Amino acid sequence: MKIAAIFDLDGTLCDGTHRQHFIDELNDWDSWYDQLILDKINNWCLDLVLRAKKADFYIIMLTARRFIPQVAQDTELWLDYHDIPYDILIGKDPADKRPAHEFKKEAYENLQSRYDVRFAIDDEIENANMWLSVGVPCHFCG
Repeated sequence: MKIAAIFDLDGTLCDGTHRQHFIDELNDWDSWYDQLILDKINNWCLDLVLRAKKADFYIIMLTARRFIPQVAQDTELWLDYHDIPYDILIGKDPADKRPAHEFKKEAYENLQSRYDVRFAIDDEIENANMWLSVGVPCHFCG
C-alpha cells in the first residue's frame, strides 16, 4: 500500500483571497472559478507538499471545486505553472451538491484500499473534523 498525503486547494495550497469577494458579496461562483488561475501560492503549504514528495508520499490533491472541463483544466494549468508535484487530482462532479466534507469523505473511502493516508491539510473546520473522524490526522489551517 502506498503512503499518501491529501492536500486541499482553495485556502490551503491556493491563495484565492483576490476572488473571495465574488462569493461573499455577489454569490457569483462563475466569476470565482474564472479567476482561480490567478491565485497566488501559499508557500508554507507548497513546502509541505515538497517535503512529503521528497519522503516518497503519493500526493493527492482533493478539492471540492466543481470540475467542469474549464475548471479542471485551469486547476491542472495552475498546478503545472507553479511546478507543484502531485500524483492524483480529484475534483467534485458538477452535479454533486453535497457539502465539501461529505464529498471528501466519500473520496477518501474510495482511496483507502489503495493508499495509506498519513495526513491531510485543509482550511475548513468541517473538513478537518471529518478527517479526524475517519482517523486521518489533519493540519487545520483556517
